[in-house]
Amino acid sequence: LNFEEGRLDSSGQFTLDWEKAGGKLASSQLANASDYFLKWIQAAIRFGCAELEVGTHPQFMEVRGLRPSQPLTLEELRDLTALQLRKGESALKDLAIGIAAALPRYPQVEVRSRERTFQWLKGQLSEQEGSGKNEFYISTSGYHDWHYGIALEGRCRFAPVPILKPLHRGEPGL
Repeated sequence: LNFEEGRLDSSGQFTLDWEKAGGKLASSQLANASDYFLKWIQAAIRFGCAELEVGTHPQFMEVRGLRPSQPLTLEELRDLTALQLRKGESALKDLAIGIAAALPRYPQVEVRSRERTFQWLKGQLSEQEGSGKNEFYISTSGYHDWHYGIALEGRCRFAPVPILKPLHRGEPGL
């Protein structure tokens, strides 16, 4: 095979919208765009949570992992796209993929740990102090596909955690 040397076609500048790129990247990394919730569960398991609570409702979905064995340093969540592009497997990468895939579907996504709370409201990120509890918590607010939630609870029975039960807001934890 003979190859010719390349030629310059044009020059210039371009910009990349990281928010749009992150959302498209996340949805292309999942077999089904609504599998973001399974990435949250995978992240909780990778964080080493001793117990896992899953809640689905027409207005929200949530995952709470209790007593994670790994420290939850969430500061890297400020750049979801960079986390998604990171090589290898990690809890934070799973979490970033799940958050980025959920953002186009929900007006609000929140992630909480002992030290930090990150909240995306209509795509805008804000940070606050954490819950002070040794937990990993992520939730959405707004409408979601209730039928997907029912199917998801059936799929979750196979998650490798000691306890898994449906959780509804206001109900006491495990």
